[in-house]
This record gives sequence, C-alpha cells and structure tokens, in this order.
Amino acid sequence: MSMTTSKAEGLRIELSFQGESQRFEFEGKEVVIGRPNPYLPPTLDLSEDILVSRTHARIWMNVSGYWIEDLVSKHGTFVNGERVGLRKLLNPGDVVQVGNTKLKILCQTPTKQVEPVKVTEEEEISVDSALAVEETVLGKVAADARTDTDAQLELLLELPLKLASQPTIASLSKYVVELLPKLIPGTERAAMLLISSDTAELTVAASLPVDDPPVSRNLALRAVKEGRALIWRKAMDGAEMRVGMYAPLVWGERTLGVLCVDNPKRDRRFTEKELRLLMTVAAYTAMATAFNRLHKAL
Repeated sequence: MSMTTSKAEGLRIELSFQGESQRFEFEGKEVVIGRPNPYLPPTLDLSEDILVSRTHARIWMNVSGYWIEDLVSKHGTFVNGERVGLRKLLNPGDVVQVGNTKLKILCQTPTKQVEPVKVTEEEEISVDSALAVEETVLGKVAADARTDTDAQLELLLELPLKLASQPTIASLSKYVVELLPKLIPGTERAAMLLISSDTAELTVAASLPVDDPPVSRNLALRAVKEGRALIWRKAMDGAEMRVGMYAPLVWGERTLGVLCVDNPKRDRRFTEKELRLLMTVAAYTAMATAFNRLHKAL
C-alpha cells in the first residue's frame, strides 16, 4: 500500500486490513482509493484487498468538512455499515469500508463554524453505473452490443467502413453524432469532444443540435480520467428525469476524447446494454480518429 507525505496540511487516514493498522498522510485535499490502473491511478493503493475496484472511491475535504464519494465500485463503499449513494459528508468517528478494508479520517476539530458548501446542479447528478473501457473488445462487437433490430445491426456493421471513409475529423465527428440517435433509442442529443493536442483541453468537435451540446464538463472529465463509460441521471420536476451516457474514446493507451448522449425528458434511465452500444461506437470512433490524425501527419 502506498503513502505520500507532505509538510503541508493534507488528509490523514487510519487504515485497518487483516488485523493490521497503518496511518497515512497525503499531500493535498483529495485521495483516490483503488488499485493501479492507467486512467485514474490511486493515491491510496489497496491492491492487497481483492474486493477493491480499480477506481473505488474518493475522499476529499473542503470548507464544509470531509466528504466521500463512491466511484461506482463493484462492491460498494460503506459508512458505518450504510452504503454510500452519490456522496456523503463524514462525521468524526465514522468508519468507512471499501472491500475488506476499514478507514478512518483523522480530522482536526473545526475551530469555527462554517457554512455548508452549496451543492451545484451538476453535483446533484447521480452516476448509476459504469463500465471499464477494457470491457469493449472490437472483435466481440456482437456480444458487447446486442441489437434489437435489423436496422440497428446494419448501422453497426457498416460503421467501420463509414468512419474510415471520412476525409476529415470534422466530417467524422459530424457523422458519429448524427448516427447516435438512430442507433441508440431514446437519444435526443449527442456530442463528440476531442482532447486538443495543443492545450490538452476537451473541445466540442460536433454536436446535435449544433447550438446546444449536451455536455457536462465534470462528467466528461470523469469519463476521461477514469477510463470508464458512465450512465447518469438527474431527477426533474414530477416523474421526469434528465438522463445520459458518456463513453471515452480510447485507442491503444491514449484517450482521445469522449462521446456523450442525453435525453432532457425521459421516464427511464439508459441501460447497460445501451451503454455497451455507445462504448462500441466510441471504440470504432477512437480508432478512426487515431488513423485520420496519423494520415494527416504523414
């Protein structure tokens, strides 16, 4: 298990695993808990605990206190025996459990009362499930993204050739965002974002509609950083929800961008089957984007 130390104020955590206890002090105000992975390397490496996901949970502190967020781990994150939903404010003495590992935040008693941080609209979005990019293998498209109709299957089978025939990144991006509503039922809006080679920033390459990209910067960055596709939802007035999905564009060991789709008014969330379909499109799109850029460079 790894540890970093710092003279500056940071997070201090007491860890208990298999009867042994350790104390860690970390730089900064955020700790990512998990196992080694190429997308979001853990600050606290719990490789010895086989029930811990690669990106399992995140603990951070701000002016309102110490918070924990489950990163859609396989076996969940628990505080005092209760499973954490989206995020939870920790109190002194709370016991956090990830896998078979128990954690306690060694926090200082606040010297003054502080106002809670206002939760923004984006922070109210709930991530329902996530799938690692490695779960989509181009050679197993039929197994990863079973389709319900012949029309869907035809669109999927012709996708590699259609993408390869696009002369520019602009035309490729436009083709993909116009395809997604036809391929994934319930999709009303779509966007493709690419990481700029100059600034490393995510920029919109194409969107449908053109003037209203369905993009949450936080969710897009999360998909890119974690190397996972996400299904999210946000409750609206009445029984309506705003729902959507994000899938990173990964080719080789490089993340090139992200695809996102949403529906501002829908009575059910997207399913993992639909997420796998988006992941398949993202995999083919990443490959075509990488080859298009290589051809342009030559």
